[in-house]
Amino acid sequence: VVEKKDSAAINQSIVNLLYRDRRAVPFEPEREINIRSLLFEPMSNAVSASLESRIRLVISQYEPRVRIISLQVVPYPNKNRYQVVLQYQISGTENTGELRHLFQRVG
Repeated sequence: VVEKKDSAAINQSIVNLLYRDRRAVPFEPEREINIRSLLFEPMSNAVSASLESRIRLVISQYEPRVRIISLQVVPYPNKNRYQVVLQYQISGTENTGELRHLFQRVG
């Protein structure tokens, strides 16, 4: 098995981790990040900080190919969404990557 280390594969893996919810992985509840529950909380800096903390934790535990350089979670209250901006270094290389992703309330 060859491990993919390009930015596109890593970005997709991180997005998959961020959308992991309850019962997504049977018998592995610790992989739950449960971002959806925070999206329905009133938007605040505290919720942004909680999102950032959860994202850092899940990436550090389940994405060994990267080292986080910077992570920002920016709330956009008028649009009911948060933008995640992640800059990372690919382990074992000098290469860096960036992920920009929007989390939005739906429903």
